[in-house]
Amino acid sequence: MSRKQCLTLACLSCIMISSPVSSGEWTLVNPSLTPQFLRSAYFFSPAVGWVGGRNGAIYHTIDSGNTWRMQQPPRNAWINSFSFHDENNGWAVGKYGFFTTTDGGSTWTDRPLAGFSNMSGEKIYFVNRNNGWLVLADNINHRGFLYHTEDGGVTWNDLSGTVGEPHLNDMVFLDDTTGFICRGAYIARTENGGKTWITADTAPEELGTYTWLQMFDKQTGYCLGRFGLVKTVDGGTTWSEVTRIGGNAGKSLMHFSSIDTGFILMLSIPAYICRTYNGGATWIDDSLPFEMCYISGLNFPEPRKGIAVSQDGSIYRILGGAGDTIYKITQGNGDELQCVDFSDEMRGFAGTGYVFPRDSALLYTDDGGTTWNKRAIPVPTVDKLLCLDSSMLIVHSLLPESIKTLKSTDWGFSWTTAGDFGQIACMKTIDNTPGAACILTVNQTVNQRELFMTRDTGKTWVNRGAIPNDTLGGFTSRPSSLHFLNSDTGWAFGENIHYTTDGGATWSAITDSLPFLCNLYSRSDITFISPNTGWAVGYSGSIHGDGHIFRTDDGGRTWREQASISYFPDWYLGPENATSHEFKKIVALDDGKRAWVLDADIGAAGVLHTVDGGEHWVQDSIPASPGMEFTDLHLNRHSNTLWLTSRSFGIWKQELTEQGVTGNPAPRLRPVWRGRGTYYNGILTIPLFHITGLMTVRLYNVSGRMVYSKKLAGTGGPLVLPLTLPSGYYIGCIHSGDNQCRENDLLFTTHVLE
Repeated sequence: MSRKQCLTLACLSCIMISSPVSSGEWTLVNPSLTPQFLRSAYFFSPAVGWVGGRNGAIYHTIDSGNTWRMQQPPRNAWINSFSFHDENNGWAVGKYGFFTTTDGGSTWTDRPLAGFSNMSGEKIYFVNRNNGWLVLADNINHRGFLYHTEDGGVTWNDLSGTVGEPHLNDMVFLDDTTGFICRGAYIARTENGGKTWITADTAPEELGTYTWLQMFDKQTGYCLGRFGLVKTVDGGTTWSEVTRIGGNAGKSLMHFSSIDTGFILMLSIPAYICRTYNGGATWIDDSLPFEMCYISGLNFPEPRKGIAVSQDGSIYRILGGAGDTIYKITQGNGDELQCVDFSDEMRGFAGTGYVFPRDSALLYTDDGGTTWNKRAIPVPTVDKLLCLDSSMLIVHSLLPESIKTLKSTDWGFSWTTAGDFGQIACMKTIDNTPGAACILTVNQTVNQRELFMTRDTGKTWVNRGAIPNDTLGGFTSRPSSLHFLNSDTGWAFGENIHYTTDGGATWSAITDSLPFLCNLYSRSDITFISPNTGWAVGYSGSIHGDGHIFRTDDGGRTWREQASISYFPDWYLGPENATSHEFKKIVALDDGKRAWVLDADIGAAGVLHTVDGGEHWVQDSIPASPGMEFTDLHLNRHSNTLWLTSRSFGIWKQELTEQGVTGNPAPRLRPVWRGRGTYYNGILTIPLFHITGLMTVRLYNVSGRMVYSKKLAGTGGPLVLPLTLPSGYYIGCIHSGDNQCRENDLLFTTHVLE
């Protein structure tokens, strides 16, 4: 027998709420019409169209793009393509998502395609109600496939064997028989709906991968390659080179309003446009605004009027046969919001990632968040910020080419260097000490984290020295978060908990305070509301995260795990529950009862809260687009409000009341970690199942197939199961009665390696 080891094993039970617990309403106070990274645009008519993008974003217009209304598919997917055969009936496809609508997108229905679980829809096109073609990409093997339907998408026939390799990039069908595709360095034509294809031997292979097709009729059209443009006038039998393109056009888009007039959008840095009015014999280059290098989709409902969408969520109108006029009709929120902080009840800042223009990575409000305006700042990103008093602001910008910490004493109108901190892991104000703050820096030279403190609102900073590292199993762990209750008393959160009572001059390890944290991938945040009571949060798993919440009531000497939400694949819990969890920040009120946790994973809960000190945690209802990625959570004690930032969507606000918050219980099958075990040499041991009575143990592989089932009697001690497991990831269920796993069942996961 081969020797196998298990990386992690956990036994779980579900979070069940026996009484209503409350949650206030989250309000989007800095809304943007479109989230970041739009990928596709489609117009059925000059007035009626749709755009789509990341996180299941779909927006609809009925007035040529002057106004847009958000539509919501039933689950998260990256929308890559639309096709409608009238204003009501159509498809939207994308990464892990296939949706249909019969009412113009007011409602979308999930239409999973059998056998396509690892595929993403790249392009879909219907020539009438019944006949359509679908380009799929295999996200594992990186191959392209072509499918055809003759019954409106009820069944799909695989035509990939007729297409051949390599990856299929674009397709155009003129009717139910005549179509064109570009695949790699080849262009092909079909005259029987895709059953057979004729490859054009004359398309110049040296122009690289062909990515964009446009046909005017069955004889004439253009195809854009990575390094040039080709043209056919004989139905694709031959393709002749029109022009070579310097650089890389593989990320560029084209449109011709006629056989002579057209343009190529060169999506390089800087972006520019190449226009021709004589079929490509000569070209005129013109510059474009910087942000247009991120255009990702193009559609022309009329030959001389088009729509372009951008990765920053902006929508552009393009007029003229050669793109003669381009202007922005919708400003997207490409702010990549990263962090938020307030200095008083009314004034606060939010930091962003890459934005347009590049010097506006900061948002400012002076009316309690009702309006936000951009502040110029000489760094392209702000990933951490700290408001110290009525004027002092500290910001940190982390980029591979530049790590800077800046300060402003006039609300962001002017900036100077705050100090030579290098990379910063954590910045926090110090409780109960006005004008005091602490910074945890990353000293790469000595491989340690150092503490800097200020007591004069950031005018001077004192280096308090290094916080001790921990070593476990030969690996060195450094603190990743800290919290000071006052200028003397603080805690640092790493592999262990370290404690100081002299402002960081000396530190003491609280031995074995968190022995179960050795399996955490990230020790994200720690907070205390008194010398005794505090919380710590983190998550395990670098790919599939499992969030954990811990509480101490003796100053950190002992900790109790209060809750955890685990990753399970969609075949087990359904797509709506199949999500990872990254608990990255916790904030709490001084009453010891109310606290909030930020779940920062894409598509996760967003915020969990408790009103009973952590005995029960429920997830807040945040009316956002599916797949939102929340980035920071801030408690403004001046105004008794919570602030939440989300990447590519905006800033959210919740006003707290004396009664607490109200809301919905956590969804079913949100499990809580309750113990750990191992799989070793053919023995699966689950040590914390102190249960008795008859039970059934079932084990499932990642395909959802049951690989083990056994009835046995619990003894009240560890559960020991001799069995042989091939390498892989497994989910187990322990229950009684019928064969269905239910809410109260105990669940466990294990990952077996050779």
